[in-house]
Amino acid sequence: MAGKKISIDKWFNDLRIKRSRLYKYNKDTQAINVKSILEKFHTEILHFVFELIQNADDTKANEASFIFKKNQIVFTHNGGEFTRSNVEKISSVGHSDKSEDQIGKFGMGFKSVYKITNQPLIYSFLEGRIFNFKIRNEIIPEKIDKTDKFLKKSRQQKKINHLYSQHR
Repeated sequence: MAGKKISIDKWFNDLRIKRSRLYKYNKDTQAINVKSILEKFHTEILHFVFELIQNADDTKANEASFIFKKNQIVFTHNGGEFTRSNVEKISSVGHSDKSEDQIGKFGMGFKSVYKITNQPLIYSFLEGRIFNFKIRNEIIPEKIDKTDKFLKKSRQQKKINHLYSQHR
């Protein structure tokens, strides 16, 4: 069916399956050492602060905030919602929608969060509906369980993108 857009759920599940296969294949073949690449690309532990602010600015946010607690960091902003392409790029390594003259053209900025977490959780909107997911093993996007305690907060906020990350 040419031209028909597949549902968000099917699209996301297909992406998750493809990335899971890629992760397994890479683990079996040891073709790419993603963790080593990320460690060398982002050497400063607090670099993620600048990257998240830049990402918020890219979505035309005019408000952003960080909350630092003992075992969590929450970043919020009121910029535009995610697109399918944004989800694909944020859960990939080295891919970006940005042009050669834009900051972030290498597709590595968000990866700086892996200095402080193994699994970022993202609370956002996609195509006008709440869409919350986590990224496992740097490239595998997975939906967040409906019983997650932060879901209630994201439903109470309108058009605010959340990032919650657990310290290592």
